[in-house]
Amino acid sequence: MDRLRAALDELVDKVKDAIQGEPKSPVEILLDEHLPLDVELVTFSPKSCTAVAIPTTVMNDFASRTRNIVDYPFIMERIWEVLIDYQHDPTLMKKALNLLHFLLINGSIQVLKDCQEAPRMSFLESVAADYNRFEFEQYKFSKHLDVGAGVRKLAAEVLNLLVNERDLFHARRQAEKLHQIHQIMLGSIE
Repeated sequence: MDRLRAALDELVDKVKDAIQGEPKSPVEILLDEHLPLDVELVTFSPKSCTAVAIPTTVMNDFASRTRNIVDYPFIMERIWEVLIDYQHDPTLMKKALNLLHFLLINGSIQVLKDCQEAPRMSFLESVAADYNRFEFEQYKFSKHLDVGAGVRKLAAEVLNLLVNERDLFHARRQAEKLHQIHQIMLGSIE
């Protein structure tokens, strides 16, 4: 009887594991927390509007994880998934573009190489030029309600860094100096 009970318990555990899926890696947990794809989390609510930006410490963590060949694909896949599939949500688009901008400056050089692929460059050009313009122009009295303006501005900044490698090099060097100063400051505190 105990063997039967143990076998049934093992079967129940396997079914529970199969339903829940594989355990998530730390980077997937971070992405789910700060760049969620769940429909319930993406919908408009006052709570979701309060945390628009990803905290700097988390963005620094993502930047350091772009140097890890295991975590890198998860980060870039999530950013491009948001940019392509969640265009109806300007807040989420801004978060993804802000993270992409930060990763271009502070992340690995592989981020630059991936973003300079022709399809991604043309996608960013179209976002910078046309994102949410048609919806904005439908309303005659909405000159201060253009929710796509921030997304277009961020996409243009990302595109500028991709096209002007000198500007990107300068921004990366400035960020590196800032990180060194920060490390020195932390060393003097300890």
